[in-house]
Amino acid sequence: MTSPWTLAPSGTELELDGAGRAETTFTIDNQGPIDQRLVFDVEPGETADQAWFNVVEPQVLVQHGGSATFLVRLAVPVGTAPGPGWFAGRVYSADRAPEETSVISDRVAFEIRQSSRPVPWW
Repeated sequence: MTSPWTLAPSGTELELDGAGRAETTFTIDNQGPIDQRLVFDVEPGETADQAWFNVVEPQVLVQHGGSATFLVRLAVPVGTAPGPGWFAGRVYSADRAPEETSVISDRVAFEIRQSSRPVPWW
């Protein structure tokens, strides 16, 4: 069964600032015949951690034929090893089991750079 929803990131690459932070959005389109209460989660890749991500408003009501945008904030902690990372968005019905209705977006890639923030000596 195909889903009536499509989930897309605003871009496939995300640039972290000098503090290891960034924001991006994901847009969900509901082409189904009914309004849906949807929940958005971040699915981190192998080198990312779920704790790095914050979804500003993770549950919304999306009218049939309408869309909604989810804001995701990423904050990589100081001392994290440099290297590539990625994550994807996942959306599912708030009224049914996630495994029955989830849709996953394309990946969003980012690069963790050497921290430019000073490390305390203590």
